[in-house]
Amino acid sequence: GMVLTTNALRGRGVWNPHICSRRPQKYAHAQSHNPIERVAHWEKQASLVVHAESRSSILKAFLLSSLTLAMPLAPTLPLTARYHYQNQARAQALPIRPSTLISDSEKQRLLDIIYSDLDAGYTTESKDPNIKFRMYDKLSSIGINPLTGFPPPCTGGTYGEITRDGIETLAVKLGLDRNPATVFYDLGSGAGKAVMHMAVAEYARDCKGVELSKLRNDQALKLQDQTINSATSSDTKNRLKNHVKFSLGDLRDADLSDASVVWSANLCFPESVNVAIGKTLGKLPNLEAVASLEEIPGLEDDFSKQSVDLPCSWERMEVYLYRRKSGKSGAPVPS
Repeated sequence: GMVLTTNALRGRGVWNPHICSRRPQKYAHAQSHNPIERVAHWEKQASLVVHAESRSSILKAFLLSSLTLAMPLAPTLPLTARYHYQNQARAQALPIRPSTLISDSEKQRLLDIIYSDLDAGYTTESKDPNIKFRMYDKLSSIGINPLTGFPPPCTGGTYGEITRDGIETLAVKLGLDRNPATVFYDLGSGAGKAVMHMAVAEYARDCKGVELSKLRNDQALKLQDQTINSATSSDTKNRLKNHVKFSLGDLRDADLSDASVVWSANLCFPESVNVAIGKTLGKLPNLEAVASLEEIPGLEDDFSKQSVDLPCSWERMEVYLYRRKSGKSGAPVPS
């Protein structure tokens, strides 16, 4: 059929049935310091090709072009993402979000529910028999006070949570807002907020948590049920039911073979556990990135490391980000 080519102009400009590779200088804002003007310029440079097989299709294309020209000079960012920018640097600054199942309004409402009781799982765990008798190491190595029954301030039983803003920042730093993970794991998932956040925000296809404390894991399962029941869409309910999983057990015994991105608030884990985590993660062929509160030994050869500050429920903390090096096994995560 015929091919009708026009400039996808969002403001003043000229409609031309041929490819228009240049615009009059008086309308060119490529060098402007105003980012809106720069976006408008490159949007106007993009070419929209309409394949027309009939006169009616050509007429529709012409009317669409005319209406587009009549619109004010105010670019709509989601629309600009559909075009090919000649300014590649600017295009990278405006990432294309993947198609989503959950609406933005639904996401915000569900996230409000998830974080309505931040720190609900905080305890030193003296009341949790699963932790009291199955901590990562024997009680003698943890140092439980025989008089109080409480562990010292920072052990595997100490609990805190990364905040909502912290998870958002973490997701952006890992590039999950542009390229969602295949399988996200939270090692030491606690009350389940990070896992549920990743699922609701659609930063990963599947979201899984592993937690040693039955008390906390029960809270995570309760949070999952609460979030599912609060969802209005059947698709959202099915996603949160079938693509979120909380497992009770020692993370050293967990099957992580499908993990692509791993998060662990391992600040108070014993050194032996962090070493074991490093050995396990280093063998995972599909692992792309790791984030942790404490450095994980054994990842240096295959992963590059950087650190960022993220807000947690007790204070801002330094978080270590590990990304798969180019050329190593596994697919690198975008910077």
